[in-house]
Amino acid sequence: MNLFVYRFIDMAVPGKVSKPSVSQRAAPKLLSEEAVGKRDGNKQKKLAKIAKAAKQVFTKKGFEDATMQEIAKLAGVATGTLFLYADNKRDIAFLASAEDFASAIRSFSETPVDGAFVDQMIACYRPYFIMHNANPEMAKIILSEFLFFVGKQARRHGEGAIAMKTEAIRRAVHAQRIGELIGTVPAPEIGDLVYYIFQGVIRRWVQTGAVDVEEGLGMFHRSLSLGLAGMMAKPAQ
Repeated sequence: MNLFVYRFIDMAVPGKVSKPSVSQRAAPKLLSEEAVGKRDGNKQKKLAKIAKAAKQVFTKKGFEDATMQEIAKLAGVATGTLFLYADNKRDIAFLASAEDFASAIRSFSETPVDGAFVDQMIACYRPYFIMHNANPEMAKIILSEFLFFVGKQARRHGEGAIAMKTEAIRRAVHAQRIGELIGTVPAPEIGDLVYYIFQGVIRRWVQTGAVDVEEGLGMFHRSLSLGLAGMMAKPAQ
């Protein structure tokens, strides 16, 4: 029955109620802000439980021997629930270290800009050495599995790596502006170089056991100083 017929009936029959409009019939039930907030809060709590359980299982059994079933059981969720938050076991490993990485990235950007560029970079990356020193077994998993940022949780780490490079670039631009670094090398290339040297050094340090943070930072300082030697501006004669 079309709208014309309904209108005709309305006019012909006193007291006849019009058929509800499409917009009235199809109006969705919207969740209140309180309901949405509660749902998001529950999701974050569940994520935190899964991340904690994953870190415990990975630390105890290593990446290869850890299973999704063990992680789910310890977290108190169904195994299938894990796949709502991560693509696979490798992606769960990203989730397990997400909060530690987020904390390190925050510290990275909060490091003062004063001081030599190399010293700034050592201070920026210090939280990563501290993080790996706190859990060498997890560090081995992170550094061996995190080659490509593919997956729900992995993409967050990829964004973190970009943030690290961006901050290094910002500091390189400042160092070039004040005459500490030469201006003929693009700042993005300097940022990439710092990141690549860090990735190489921290893997070598973790292989030795990641026992001493200062030793690891010393290795990084020496390698970075050598890598940047050709980019340091020479003082005027």
